Amino acid sequence: MNPVAHLRDAQGCLPGLNSYRPLKSLNAVTDAMTARCRGITAVRDIDNAAHMYAGDATKLYELEATGWTDRSKVGGYTTATTTTRWRFATFGDRVLATNGLDAIQYIDASTAATAFADLAGSPGTAKFVSTYGEFVFLAALGSSGMAIKWSAIGNSEGWTAGVGLSDEQEFADGGNITGMATTRAALYVFQEKCIRRVYFVGGDVIMQIDKLVENIGCIEPNSLVQYGQRGFFLAEDGWYMWDFESQPQPIGLEKFDKWFLGDSARDYWYSMSTAIDPKNRVFACGYAAAGAGSDTPSHVLFYNYELGKATWAPITHEVLAPSIALGVSLDDLTGNLDTDYSISFDDPYYQGGSFYFGAVNTDHKLASFAGDNVAASFEMSPAALFDGMRASIEWAKPVADTTAATVVAAAKVRPGDTISFGTQVAQQASGRCPQRGANGFYHAAQVQIPAAAAWTFARGVEFKAGAGRGVR
Repeated sequence: MNPVAHLRDAQGCLPGLNSYRPLKSLNAVTDAMTARCRGITAVRDIDNAAHMYAGDATKLYELEATGWTDRSKVGGYTTATTTTRWRFATFGDRVLATNGLDAIQYIDASTAATAFADLAGSPGTAKFVSTYGEFVFLAALGSSGMAIKWSAIGNSEGWTAGVGLSDEQEFADGGNITGMATTRAALYVFQEKCIRRVYFVGGDVIMQIDKLVENIGCIEPNSLVQYGQRGFFLAEDGWYMWDFESQPQPIGLEKFDKWFLGDSARDYWYSMSTAIDPKNRVFACGYAAAGAGSDTPSHVLFYNYELGKATWAPITHEVLAPSIALGVSLDDLTGNLDTDYSISFDDPYYQGGSFYFGAVNTDHKLASFAGDNVAASFEMSPAALFDGMRASIEWAKPVADTTAATVVAAAKVRPGDTISFGTQVAQQASGRCPQRGANGFYHAAQVQIPAAAAWTFARGVEFKAGAGRGVR
């Protein structure tokens, strides 16, 4: 059975070429922050050393070995709300952080054991921070959600308009600003109903600003993520991918947009997070499920942007985390190595400088997707498999390289009939799973692979029909 043509739902797995691959569970690799994580970043300093920073409602942290060190300014941060999110950018050796409420924060990454501090120059507050060329940009300012401002050239502390090419611009339309992305050529400002391009021209104009995309914008700030020349964001009508040159392309149309909009709790989109898994070429979005009554993200959407295929998994977490290994040595680890560390010592977390895809779990600990395989499930849509003939399924065989896979078949007579699956059937020595009662014109199957089972691919289901019963 062709998994691409007939697959209705793929859960607990990652998209692969002509198949699906296992998804690892989360394993904690650090100690806990003191509260729920509200933003995280991975950077390199001017000496190419790796750093990770994160924030909660009242603190900013730096990861050292396996522990989070409080790097907050004196007094910390006390103005957070339930929707507050820390966002970060780098300007040379300097890491900038903003939560939209407190003063812009900075730390010089290569300077050891220093704390964040208020950025000089009185830039004000902003929800978003980015860098483009020799400028720092702020967007969704405390004075206006539709305004941007930029620093003096080459000076992250120069914020006097008209001095050193620093200036400010408020837009007349397009809705509130929901994020920024940067390429070598330009900075892109996302609004709710459009996308603008900003590029440096100098002179009296300083920045040329053009509305590049009309009527398509980013509706949720936490959906926007950039990886190289690709950007992903959620618009009012679904998910888009953009190369920052042509028009944004819908990626979930007639695939998973309707499912996502129904499965996610829009009231809790503020707790959404997005990240890129560069190893698997996957865009991931974590979100709170509809009907759960909680803003804690419990599901993750995975989309392979090279193959155009999507899956999902029920993974409870706080934020997805673009992560970088700090090069932890055995001397940095405390406790019992045999019992206290379930993660493999071959994991990229222990390999200095390696980027990897992780998440902060609900214990406020950074975790890597390096545990046992999670439980996987595949459901095929009902299809006329036997040339329009009514038939019973004699056996079904999961096409997966594990004997732990089970399958149950089901059938219906008319396209409008409902279909329901019974009890899963284990494989016999032949790999076949005997079936009973799956009689009709349209047949489907559900395959399950239990958690911790060892497997590398799942491709589909083979069916053996019993005697045909004509077309009545």
